[in-house]
Amino acid sequence: MIDQLDEHEFGEKLATVLRPARPVDSEELLHGRTTQLTKIRRAMMSPGQHVFIYGDRGVGKSSLAQTASALHQSLDLNEIVVSCSNETEFYGLVQDIARKLAPEASMVERKERTTSGELALGGLKGGVSEKVQRGIIPGLATINDAGQLLREVASPFREPVVVIVDEFDQLIEDRDKKLFADLIKHVSDTSVPIRFVFCGIGKSLQELIGVHLSTDRYLTPVELSPLSHDARWAILEGAAEALSVSVDRETLIRIGQISDGFPYYVHLIGQHMFWAAYEAQEKVTNVALGHFHEGVTGAIQDAQTSLRQAYEQATQKYDGKKQYEHVLWAVADSTDFQRASTEIFENSYLPICQRLNVDPVTKQTFHNRMNRLKSEAHGTILESPRRSWYQFKENMVRGYVRMRASQSGIELGADHHAARKAPTWTRELSEQ
Repeated sequence: MIDQLDEHEFGEKLATVLRPARPVDSEELLHGRTTQLTKIRRAMMSPGQHVFIYGDRGVGKSSLAQTASALHQSLDLNEIVVSCSNETEFYGLVQDIARKLAPEASMVERKERTTSGELALGGLKGGVSEKVQRGIIPGLATINDAGQLLREVASPFREPVVVIVDEFDQLIEDRDKKLFADLIKHVSDTSVPIRFVFCGIGKSLQELIGVHLSTDRYLTPVELSPLSHDARWAILEGAAEALSVSVDRETLIRIGQISDGFPYYVHLIGQHMFWAAYEAQEKVTNVALGHFHEGVTGAIQDAQTSLRQAYEQATQKYDGKKQYEHVLWAVADSTDFQRASTEIFENSYLPICQRLNVDPVTKQTFHNRMNRLKSEAHGTILESPRRSWYQFKENMVRGYVRMRASQSGIELGADHHAARKAPTWTRELSEQ
């Protein structure tokens, strides 16, 4: 138990500091992002400037966006968030933004579009202000219409409105990306009192905006990388302080290694770990390895379905799950996202087999299995950025792989490969 709290009291306290299922929205809980918040703050000071946050899935883009919004949003408003999907249509999303800013305007006026993508009817008919006041979000025909509508719904607020456009990478149609690029330019050039914060999974702005980078002078790019170790530990130490307990250093290090710098895993494992400490028969003042192991087991069970499915599809094929699991664990056993096949085999796979006391496969068989893990039959969980180099197709999956290895007693991701002693049979197998 922890501090004689009943279950409801404990759950409420824990929910204020660890949120694996919901973005963080306060600066106190957003660890390791001071540099990015400063960059966004300065962008918000520059007239006509908007922000685009990009990076891997699960790295904390939505948390950064919502925290930044909370710091800069008009005092008259709560956060305004709209999300894209593969069915999102540009003008419909602009209407959704308008409806959030003018909730009393609940009716949305729709217009039929031709196959060319233009409205069958002309531009706005009747005054925008009049329609909004009558509770109607008008249909839109052009970028000018979209800008006019956003100006109308944003004008009642004392400060520029911050609008988060999340999951921008889900936009499929190039036409919609082009329209967003045009809208950003229009809003900036005509001083519409709105600041956009876009979030998207991607490695660059070009990957997300495509060929429409003529808009980039209006966008401040914020690339989000995995959290530093200090930031990972700070999340857990902050939660422990709120619960009046401590976490031993080895546990902090292990969770930091498993998480790979993705805050989702820190929050998820931490949440289950603290619940394990709460359910202990004795009073707990220091959360230690036993609670950590229970936390990992709970985190595996509650992890996102897509992560579990990716792992199962990759490992449950052909000649036995364990053989593919060990290969996958070996690929995940490094702080480097991209690794050479020989280095994976010699510095990770062979030591893992030794720790498990199982016979390793030959180097050629190992390479064949890594190649199979790039196939659709195994969910394309791996990919090759260049010849004889491998990485996870999605970096976030690596943390789930590490959790599964940890559940079996294999801790991955330590920064000390060079210090490991290779088993005596390493050279012999490497030459086969």
